[in-house]
Amino acid sequence: LPPLFPPRVPPPPAAMPKKSTKSKSKRTTLKQKYKVLRKIRQHHAKNRRAAKKEAAKPGAKRRAAAKAADKAADPGIPNDWPFKEELLAEMEAKRAASEAAAEAAREERRRERRERRERTHEHPVE
Repeated sequence: LPPLFPPRVPPPPAAMPKKSTKSKSKRTTLKQKYKVLRKIRQHHAKNRRAAKKEAAKPGAKRRAAAKAADKAADPGIPNDWPFKEELLAEMEAKRAASEAAAEAAREERRRERRERRERTHEHPVE
């Protein structure tokens, strides 16, 4: 015997509302704005306290001087250096050679890419 009442079929799902195409506003509440500014102030104060504490440690000046020496710019070659011109010419040749090698490698990559592209875009001729 067939059932007296057919089983209930759930209704089809409702269509999702379309997503807005407008860009989201960047306005914030003043509470949020001042909260962010307060957090920034707190962070800077914390960093200042940590720096002050670090400076009070023994050997801090020596560490700071070593750090500054590491960052020091290249002083170059003194004018009274013997064979300065030869040294400069050698450095220039080395730089030019490395540039040429880099350019050759770039060109090789371009060529390989071009070949790969041609292989993938080949159409069989019938």
